[in-house]
Amino acid sequence: MRKKDLIEKLKKYGLTLNEAKILLFLSKKGIATASEITKKTKVARTETYFVLRNLDKKQIVTINLKEKPILYSALSINKALQKLIEWELMRIEKLNKEKNDVIRLWNSLNF
Repeated sequence: MRKKDLIEKLKKYGLTLNEAKILLFLSKKGIATASEITKKTKVARTETYFVLRNLDKKQIVTINLKEKPILYSALSINKALQKLIEWELMRIEKLNKEKNDVIRLWNSLNF
């Protein structure tokens, strides 16, 4: 399987193209600086920082602020996929809980 195919599969887990590229690189490399990530993934440096923060919020990338330069690492691909599945299940659960509110609001509309 080619890297491009793998990136497309990762996008099915709710990742953007750049999130998938960076996760794939970090999960293979282990630990890297933003500069290394930018060079290897060809994601613009400013976008790299934005993506790393998003992946950190999704709890699949860790940011080590104690080191200079700052170091980034990812969960193993298995754990990262499991975490992404958990996020998707939580999103679906939230939508399901809000369903009755949407229906109630829809019913109250008059045209």
